[in-house]
Amino acid sequence: MQNILILGCGNIAGLNESKKSSSTFSHAKAISKNSFFNLKYCYDINKKKLLKFKSKWRVKNGYSNFNDVLKKKLDIDIVIITSPTHTHYELLKKSFKLNPKIIICEKPMCLNLKHGLEIAKKIPKRTKLFINYQRRLSNSYIELKKIISKEKYGKLRSISSTYNKGLFNNGSHLLDIFNYLLVRPSFEIAARPINDYKSNDLSYPFFLKKNAISISVNVANARDYYFFNLQFVFQKKIIEITENEKKINYFTPIKTRTYKNFTNVKMEKTKKNNDQFDMGLVYKHLKIFIKNNKHSFLTDIKEEIKNLTILEKITNN
Repeated sequence: MQNILILGCGNIAGLNESKKSSSTFSHAKAISKNSFFNLKYCYDINKKKLLKFKSKWRVKNGYSNFNDVLKKKLDIDIVIITSPTHTHYELLKKSFKLNPKIIICEKPMCLNLKHGLEIAKKIPKRTKLFINYQRRLSNSYIELKKIISKEKYGKLRSISSTYNKGLFNNGSHLLDIFNYLLVRPSFEIAARPINDYKSNDLSYPFFLKKNAISISVNVANARDYYFFNLQFVFQKKIIEITENEKKINYFTPIKTRTYKNFTNVKMEKTKKNNDQFDMGLVYKHLKIFIKNNKHSFLTDIKEEIKNLTILEKITNN
């Protein structure tokens, strides 16, 4: 059993998730469903949150002062950082002093490339650092990677996508998906952002490229509605991940009788996409890594540096 310390007792940690619902959106709930892991310690500077979280998930030990965590010499195998993004940089440096086997930090790892490169240099030899972009663990994206690499539907021609609620908050998920599927696409250009989420996290339209594959990213305004969709255009198929990733639509080319030598597309099938927010997948793949020392599909520090590099180019464009 792997003993876990959670740093940050807010929503993504599990503060407000129902223990009775069938969904698993938080770390604490995912841990509670996997007997390989033990949520033994928690930390938050907000004592009210700390006590509520500690009681709800029956965590034996809670701390509001990180010095106490360091002094106690706790039996920690894994550190999970679920605090706000602006705190990640300092908490990562503090976590290194605990010398855990694994650290999982919520995305993005930090707010600029300089801090990211500094963190990369300071990771203890014993410690493996992963960044939590759980969307890439969804079966739909794993299958897409196979389709692209094997050219199941011919060559991938282009990708178009739309997001909102901030480049760092939500757009970073897209960057990680593109890096996972295509391996380091290059930044081309960004357009004027909109403030639809927070003044310090604007939503930028931008354009990437990987060889002959064009990748366009548009923005919707989160004040109107939440939106996160993707479309992959292949030679012989179009795949849409739509309705905020709840459905996957497949379109296939057909010859039309109306016009000679004209090919149209029609809907072939639709299937549900149910696991894109399943935090349980993180711990499934983490267990695989621990037992087999196999990287699996988790985002490592090298991949996150790629993400941070493009994030910085977008905001500095």
